[in-house]
Amino acid sequence: MPDTDVGTSAFFDSLGAANPSLVQRLLQACGVTGQVVLGGVVATKDAHQLQTVRITVGATSAGGEQARLGRALASIEDLTTEHGLAVLLSIGRQRDVFLDSPCANPCEVAIQAFLDHRAIFEAAHVRCRLSAVRRHFFFVGRVRDQRIDDAEGKRLQLAAAIKARFADRKEHVACNVRLNERKGELSVVVARPYRDSDRVDAITVAGPQGLLSIHTQTSADREFYRALMGRMLFADATWFHERALFTGEPFFERGADALSIDGIPDARSATLHELDIVFEEPGYPCVKMHGIDLADKLSTPFLQSALARGEVRRAKLALHRRNHLHPALAEFAPPNELAYDRSLDGDLVLPFLLAHGFMRLDGTSSNDESPATRAA
Repeated sequence: MPDTDVGTSAFFDSLGAANPSLVQRLLQACGVTGQVVLGGVVATKDAHQLQTVRITVGATSAGGEQARLGRALASIEDLTTEHGLAVLLSIGRQRDVFLDSPCANPCEVAIQAFLDHRAIFEAAHVRCRLSAVRRHFFFVGRVRDQRIDDAEGKRLQLAAAIKARFADRKEHVACNVRLNERKGELSVVVARPYRDSDRVDAITVAGPQGLLSIHTQTSADREFYRALMGRMLFADATWFHERALFTGEPFFERGADALSIDGIPDARSATLHELDIVFEEPGYPCVKMHGIDLADKLSTPFLQSALARGEVRRAKLALHRRNHLHPALAEFAPPNELAYDRSLDGDLVLPFLLAHGFMRLDGTSSNDESPATRAA
């Protein structure tokens, strides 16, 4: 059977340096009773035969012990990065489980959590996978402040329905459904397969805002998730519908003032890096601008004329937090798409967009007004 790389060289080095008895427990937990290919070296479940070698496992095969081990190693690798490990340790501390030690190998910490604290491991893994997914397509529910009744009881039903869809395609998936009662959110991560990050589907239902956000590769899958979440959670496949949420109108209405941070406590400043404007009139070229900060250009006659006659197709913002070196990046594309790091920056990006009118939950946007009418 051909070998398939599962992880990076750094991960393999960390795994090779891990405690052999811990790796032995991992092999046993994944049902490895015979041999697996370890970088051309044959190793068994016996601890004394495990060497410091690069490990290569057939992770994308449809089943069997190599597939189970490959999926486990892929999940463990996600939590050995600096961010992944920080998330894992943070969730552990919240649950009074202290996984870190001064000289702990990150791979050992992740394996220990996988073996002995699976709920903590899975919660951290879901958060990391959601963080990796950036581009989301939004739908709006029939009501705001929608309550998800018996969401805990519907978790297994959701996972089963999702797995059944991909089983029909002969496609193996791993599905994880999580409920955050504090935020009133239900999150679903579907890996297909685990190691291809471009094939991770992420679905989040935010009850208080009445929103459904979906990241997937095809419009058919997006429609499947939209109907499934409505049917399973609210007994109505059409519960979530498409409506314009994002708009670039504040750039035309208020110019540079649209980037004010008033009312956003955690923000230090906001800058506009990229702006694309398209026109309905034939013969008009599109306007594409990029720079360190385009705020001053928003009030120029040229850009005001372009905003009056055209529609903002895409805008990329950088929101700078207080006491943070790295900004939160957000790129919205009207009417329904937003790219951002939901796990790390959701508490800053969405409040900013809502406060300044770039995101409008109440549907009061004047998107239906033609550019010609605005120009007049």
